[in-house]
Amino acid sequence: MTTIAAQLPAPASRLPEVGIRLGDAVFALAAAVVAMAAWILPEELGFEGRGTLAVTGVAILGWTISRIPDAIIAVLAAVALVVLGAVPKDALGHAFGHPMILLMLGAFVVAAVVTASGLAERVAMTAIRPFRTVRGLFYGIAGVIFATAFIIPSTSARAALLLPVFLALVGRLPDVRLSRAFALLFPTLILLSAGGSLIGAGAHVVAADVISRAQDAPMDMLRWAALAAPYAIVSSMLAVELILLLFTTAEMRRPPIGRSSAVPAAVTGRQAAQAAIVLAIVALWVTAPWHGIEASVVALLGAAVLLPKAISGLKTKDAFRKVDVELLVFLAATMTMAQAMRMTGVDLWAAEHLLALTPEHLRSNLTVAVVIAAVVAMAFHLMVNSRSARAVVLIPALGVPLAGLGHDPALLALVIVLGTGFCQTLPASAKPLAVFASVEKSGFTRSDLLRLTAVLGPCLCALLIAFGLWVWPAQMGLAPIEAMPPSDSLAASFDTQIRHA
Repeated sequence: MTTIAAQLPAPASRLPEVGIRLGDAVFALAAAVVAMAAWILPEELGFEGRGTLAVTGVAILGWTISRIPDAIIAVLAAVALVVLGAVPKDALGHAFGHPMILLMLGAFVVAAVVTASGLAERVAMTAIRPFRTVRGLFYGIAGVIFATAFIIPSTSARAALLLPVFLALVGRLPDVRLSRAFALLFPTLILLSAGGSLIGAGAHVVAADVISRAQDAPMDMLRWAALAAPYAIVSSMLAVELILLLFTTAEMRRPPIGRSSAVPAAVTGRQAAQAAIVLAIVALWVTAPWHGIEASVVALLGAAVLLPKAISGLKTKDAFRKVDVELLVFLAATMTMAQAMRMTGVDLWAAEHLLALTPEHLRSNLTVAVVIAAVVAMAFHLMVNSRSARAVVLIPALGVPLAGLGHDPALLALVIVLGTGFCQTLPASAKPLAVFASVEKSGFTRSDLLRLTAVLGPCLCALLIAFGLWVWPAQMGLAPIEAMPPSDSLAASFDTQIRHA
């Protein structure tokens, strides 16, 4: 018996190895099939285009089902695209100098400083003071995040600056098991709330130009908010409820959020100085249209002012150790992949073929047209991870042909651009998701995102279609129009946007 008992653990200990090998084999087989299909089927794409399609398909598959870290998959994909000639040889190197990477670098340093000084925790404690329940806290945070969309014109910057607040709050939750839901809440609301503000995403500028031309009326922040903010508010509330439903239980939510009985310490001079600098950073971001300084430059300047030990209380190298280098590498690699999609024309090819799946006589029906625009716009993040790039591609490739069948281009542009705001499927789909997924112990996994997407995606699609069929036509005063091709000026505007992107 002793001998048999001693031998029993051995097979069990080998089972994980077999499981991993089987999983790797399944991924390798699926990747080979995807790559072969992408290489053979699109005959109209050139060598570089087919290679880009194959590499992108394998990368998406890897991010979805493999255990390989996302950053490794992204880097291997970017290198493969360079080897195939889909992007210039120095594309990956240039990506590390992209303003978005520099923005994230500066924002991470700022976050490290305000976290170490206790300023972030003080702000967090002030934020939760009015709330006594978990649901109340989630909605309170949702309101704060929504408000930042009208102040900070970058979802990435909002994610990096809200990260220390999240870290301070997550330790105060009544149940540690709520951390996963809390980690999903922040990036989801950052992305959905952006739709309500004209400065919430660069894609909105493209859509605003189309709407202005189509309706011969200027699109300012108030008019954009009147159209888009109701959708952003309803979608954000829907996301809060679904996250609570899917990732929490009544037992987790039952304990009340306690208020600290300790007398808060007075604000230190260091915290006051840091708060003033952070407010100055936000003010410079808000006033960017007047002074023209890029958000990345502002973030780096703010980080440089905060870094001296007299202000930060940290050694410079300790502050830089807090920078998530793996995340920055991941973002640079995915930017290179997005560049390959644009340069080879794969993005336009994909959009046109998605539209071609529906017969033209059905597309002339408004309901069908809105459904096509909503579904394609929401699904396109799996191929193009830049929201602005998605809008620039889809409005001319999808919106113009549908407008030519008699549908209002302004309505289609609004459906498409707000549809591109959904990108919750993978950490690679949006930078805020990558930021919060990287948080150790308190973050979420790819399976968590897929679970949320499986429910939130269809719900948001139905909501977007409802707004496109009933709410926005009433707001815009639209009436049925004769089928007509889009104007030359509108087509020229699309072409200019594509060339600029």
